[in-house]
Amino acid sequence: MTPPSAAGRVSALARRLPVRPGEGARVSLSALYFFALLSSYYVLRPVRDEMGVRAGIGKMPWLFTATSVVMLLAVPLFGWVVSRFPRRRLVPAMHLLFASNLLILSAALRSRGSARWAGPFLFVWVSVVSVLAVSASWSLFSDIYAREEARRLFGIIAAGGSAGALAGPAATSLLAPRVDAAWLLGVSAVLFLACAALSQTLVQSAPASGREPPSRPIGGAALSGVGRTARSPLLLALVAALVCSTFVSTVLYFSQTEIVGRAVRDSGQRTALFARMDLAVNALAILLQLLVTAPLVRRIGIGGALGVVAGSITVGVAALAAFPGLTTVVLLQIAHRAAHFAVGRPARETLLVPLDAEARYKAKSFIDTAVFRVADSASAWTLAGLGSLGAGLASIAWLTVPVGIAWTGACWWIGRRWERRSARSEMDAAPEGGGGEAPVAGRSCA
Repeated sequence: MTPPSAAGRVSALARRLPVRPGEGARVSLSALYFFALLSSYYVLRPVRDEMGVRAGIGKMPWLFTATSVVMLLAVPLFGWVVSRFPRRRLVPAMHLLFASNLLILSAALRSRGSARWAGPFLFVWVSVVSVLAVSASWSLFSDIYAREEARRLFGIIAAGGSAGALAGPAATSLLAPRVDAAWLLGVSAVLFLACAALSQTLVQSAPASGREPPSRPIGGAALSGVGRTARSPLLLALVAALVCSTFVSTVLYFSQTEIVGRAVRDSGQRTALFARMDLAVNALAILLQLLVTAPLVRRIGIGGALGVVAGSITVGVAALAAFPGLTTVVLLQIAHRAAHFAVGRPARETLLVPLDAEARYKAKSFIDTAVFRVADSASAWTLAGLGSLGAGLASIAWLTVPVGIAWTGACWWIGRRWERRSARSEMDAAPEGGGGEAPVAGRSCA
């Protein structure tokens, strides 16, 4: 038998994707946009991580605190903009702003007088903008995809992002030993400009969804997302899960900073290592997104998928406690981030699709930015305090295991609640009273 050609294998893979007639162009454009966005971020991420190593682990809590402060200032500003400007213009305008910021930072890094502050400033800027940009992008996708479509297609869109997350670190790993970091910022700025054009095309070509038109502002107060979160059991549970997962992630990031900084002395080699880790993360993530995410969610549900990710990473943290070396932390970081991008993030974003625009933009932005970065900062200072008391890396990892168990339990609870609400909404379109969420397009909210 003649073995199938490469084109035949690609065609066979395409037939396995859950894309229905009439959806291909929209999904392809969404995936291409997410490709450009994560390419831009992953050009910057190794540079940011190198700036963290240069600052030293002793300054990491201060960098995390500065990130939290900036994020807290950004949340009401973002809420005010969302309240008063059409959403179809919001995301493209954000990308144009970020591109201009990068060009200014690139010039600052090349200047001897400003290079000293530009490194820490870049660390904070990337940490803030990466969260804002990705959160706003998923909110945009939730505008143009219905709940049933999100179940099938968000994994494919995320795979487009993972492909970009392969391209970004591939470029950085080749360029970092040869060019100054300032030039990498210029590459990222060009990609943000492409994001602005692609997101504008996407919102213009998307079909009407029967929900709040993205051509109109949402309205309301700048901080209404905070109250919306407090009134919703589902959103509060998401906050609890996010706080736990953020603590686990911060422990892994601090472990990476300490171990890599001790094991790899050359700055260019460290940047290249971080880029190779990003390559491995996203090569694994794209395979999982194309072949595993949708079948896994169909088989065990949203909560099951989120719980599998949390439980697996908790087991990995226990392994780090037992074997705290370079190989362990590199492999665990790759597994942690690949599972998050491939399964955790698409599953979590699917939870938010049935909610209205205020919840999807304002409450989601509050959770993804302010809650996330404050939890990040609190985790950093907690680790600094444990370190000052003499706790070593292994001891801190063991103390993190119960937090991972709580994270896993919260994920299962969220999934069960969402699945029950989804089943009820399919039988009865009338909204459930007292749930803290407004009905959206004839469906009760999760």
